[in-house]
Amino acid sequence: RFYQPIFADDRCTQTPQPPECQRQEPTSPIRPLPTLGFATRLKREGVPSRLTFGVGLWNTFGGQLEYKDDPLIPGTIRETRNAVIEIVPGVAYEVNDVLSVGVAFRLGVGLFDSLSEQRPSNADLSATGLGAAGTIGVMLKPSDKLQLGFVYRTPLTVTTKGDGTLLVA
Repeated sequence: RFYQPIFADDRCTQTPQPPECQRQEPTSPIRPLPTLGFATRLKREGVPSRLTFGVGLWNTFGGQLEYKDDPLIPGTIRETRNAVIEIVPGVAYEVNDVLSVGVAFRLGVGLFDSLSEQRPSNADLSATGLGAAGTIGVMLKPSDKLQLGFVYRTPLTVTTKGDGTLLVA
């Protein structure tokens, strides 16, 4: 990722470009967020149940970036975070040896933060929010060597609310 400022006038088309037009790239290394999951099939008197329960936790998209403080570039982005973390509990049922069905509830937690100076204005913004969606799946196993899975996921919309300070000169 990078940040390339765009202004209404043509100042960034000059050669050499003025400092405020310089491209800014993050200095932080890529730090993947964990993906965790657990599923279990209950047993009764040693016989596996046809019912399976599971839960998962993962980062649907986004991440966090930090930028170096460059005294030669007036204004800078210090850090940004834009991510959605999903918590997904689900249940599946094996109807017979050929057909299994499952459903899951998707809870999305949205995180947004931005700290910038003069890009295009001084701003310290922060927001969080929740969203919900669902998933349904069907697994067909017509033979021992062939399994077909079909999944439908409803859109997950996370609405965030927060506050911030914006200084426009």
